[in-house]
Amino acid sequence: MNSKKPWVHFIAICGTGMGAVAVVLKSKGYRVTGSDIDFYPPISDLLRKTGVKIETGFDATRISSQIDMVVIGGSALIDDRNNPEFVQAKKLKLPIKTYPELIAEYVIRPESIVVAGTYGKTTVSAMIAWVFKNMKVDASYFVPGIAVDLPEPIHLGESSFSVAEGDEYPAAVFFDNESKFMFYKPKFVILTSVEWDHFDVFPKEKDYIQRFVNLMKIVPKDGLVVAPSSGKNVEKVLGFAGCKVVRFSSDNFSEQLQVIGRHNRANAAGVFTLLCELGFPREDIIKGLSNFRGVKRRLEVIYKDKNLVVINDFAQHPSRLKASIDAVREEYKKRLVVVLDPHASIFKDPTILKKLSTVFDKVDALFILRLKLLKGRHKVTGPLIVKASGLSDVKTKYIPLDEDLVKELLNQAKKGNCVIMFCSSGGIDSLIQKFVAKLK
Repeated sequence: MNSKKPWVHFIAICGTGMGAVAVVLKSKGYRVTGSDIDFYPPISDLLRKTGVKIETGFDATRISSQIDMVVIGGSALIDDRNNPEFVQAKKLKLPIKTYPELIAEYVIRPESIVVAGTYGKTTVSAMIAWVFKNMKVDASYFVPGIAVDLPEPIHLGESSFSVAEGDEYPAAVFFDNESKFMFYKPKFVILTSVEWDHFDVFPKEKDYIQRFVNLMKIVPKDGLVVAPSSGKNVEKVLGFAGCKVVRFSSDNFSEQLQVIGRHNRANAAGVFTLLCELGFPREDIIKGLSNFRGVKRRLEVIYKDKNLVVINDFAQHPSRLKASIDAVREEYKKRLVVVLDPHASIFKDPTILKKLSTVFDKVDALFILRLKLLKGRHKVTGPLIVKASGLSDVKTKYIPLDEDLVKELLNQAKKGNCVIMFCSSGGIDSLIQKFVAKLK
């Protein structure tokens, strides 16, 4: 790096992890720019708020020899392996890193807590960070989402503890195939689940499981793994842990929570078990968990009146979708309408279709949005998802146009006594806002 303000450019900056790292570098005095195909809240709002310059699309002319470092996003090369900005950076022989390398450099501390698993990672990471904050433990953390109670997605603390969401997904597909959590030097691990995911990257279930086996193998002998008492593939993975293993279930935590759902009670139980094992006072842990208000886009209530509740949720994996549906059913005694935006990479592979047949059993209506068009032929379509849902034509419908969906949802809202839940890991906030605006 030269003596001038260092310049870092992020390719595919709007991922939750990439955006969080960009904000940290900006706060440390770096000049930060970035590009992506799509920009959507909450990360796009955070980037603009902190003054990070972002531009739509990928353009080789943005990459100059004046850039000190390029950070490549995990999905930047999936749509186009010859991403023009990446190709230009290589041509200019610029240093190229992945964001997990920067997390390891800036965030990770000797007492490294890593939260891994198919789902629940962001919420559990946020829970731990919040409990630490309540206990006046200045832990560093990386929570790639917007937690209601945390001021930023990354914090660089002064204590010896760090908390990081650890993803099994490659650091950058077609560039660095190592799983993100392998960079975080885990001493303590909470394993939430090991259910086959990311079929496009892990075409065989055994390949997916192996990533978690690799994680278990690097936890030191004086470390700790906290894992659920049951769950598919969990036993297979834990057999490779060379340290103490402690199990938990949702029954281990019976205190009142502000977040809903049995899955969130299990999340809290995992956090409670880990922090008790590390010697923190039980009363302080309970107090922090009881005050935790959740993460945006995780069963987030964005509109509510006596006849209607509108929820924004991140769920995409079949098990997570079912958990969210169960949580809403338990909390609200109303009709349930689900809008599924099949945005996650698992919806590019037909394997997903076999896993949807019982997911939506408890919904009164299901509407499927159009799939995002990426390069390469899609083997999954909206109508195929409708068929795979197992619901009747009366209950489910493929609606590719936003304006048609808004009309349909307004009709559902007029019936009253209704919960409408949007499930998306992508950028449908403008659609949700259009709908909510028409309710007022």
